[in-house]
Amino acid sequence: MKHGIIECRFKRRVALQAFTLIELLIVVAIIAILAAIAVPNFLEAQVRAKVSRTKADMRSLGTAMESYTVDNSKPAPTLNQKPRRVLIAFTF
Repeated sequence: MKHGIIECRFKRRVALQAFTLIELLIVVAIIAILAAIAVPNFLEAQVRAKVSRTKADMRSLGTAMESYTVDNSKPAPTLNQKPRRVLIAFTF
């Protein structure tokens, strides 16, 4: 850090404190290094979160299909089967 002393108009001495360009560049370089370390870890955490969410969704789908089988005494329809039209009446 560079120190200097200047005189004001009122004959009062004021100390100046300023960072040099090299000091600022070193700080920027350190921040860039830390960011380069943190970004891959963040991206990896995002991938792990997506995998966990997908596994949970697949478990929920399996549970829903099992519930359908138990409730209807037949397996859930697959994507290859054409859906039957069912009339659903709503009463209010």
